[in-house]
Amino acid sequence: MHGGIILTGRFTLIEVLVAASISVIVLGIISGAAWSTLQTVSSTRSRIDVAMESAALVRRLSEDLRGSRLEVHRSREEESGRNGGGEQQPPPAFYAESGNDELRLDIYTTAAVTGPRMPAGFYRVSYLFDARNGALERRQAHIAQVEVDELPWRVVGDGLEFIEMRFFDGDDWLDWWDSDEEGDLPLSIEVRFGLHRNGSESRYAFTVSPQIRDDR
Repeated sequence: MHGGIILTGRFTLIEVLVAASISVIVLGIISGAAWSTLQTVSSTRSRIDVAMESAALVRRLSEDLRGSRLEVHRSREEESGRNGGGEQQPPPAFYAESGNDELRLDIYTTAAVTGPRMPAGFYRVSYLFDARNGALERRQAHIAQVEVDELPWRVVGDGLEFIEMRFFDGDDWLDWWDSDEEGDLPLSIEVRFGLHRNGSESRYAFTVSPQIRDDR
């Protein structure tokens, strides 16, 4: 009108469709980035959790094995002999079987509570693993208070794919150890395990040696 240009607030259907398509694309990019970020955060947290659990298990096993001792077993044998023996005979100071997706470990150790550097008495510690449930269970008892067989198991490692131990006698690596037959503790112990949790997994291998006794 009068040579001027009239502007209206109307949009054509094509313009609306183009704008909607662009909005969908932008929202898709934003949501994809947000999902990717959430996935990364979740994955990182899962890896951290697995690493922390693995480190705690390595520390617990290392302390128990490093604190393994024979002396308490010998003293209990002598006491058993004085009391008539029989069913009072104590189990081996160090007994272990590893293989076929199972693990059994029974030891006397001074490290059950405070670690090998600060002995807090002698403890009987047992470990049991069965790959069918993926759990490593542990129980401990002070030898002057209660028998370890009377106590419940406590899970110290869950989601384990496997856990294996080998024992070095000075010449060969063995999958089992009986201190009554060998007459001593293994010189070195190798532990390997794999832990799987929420899509994250880690594998660890380490060696540990029982503490050197004064009479060696």
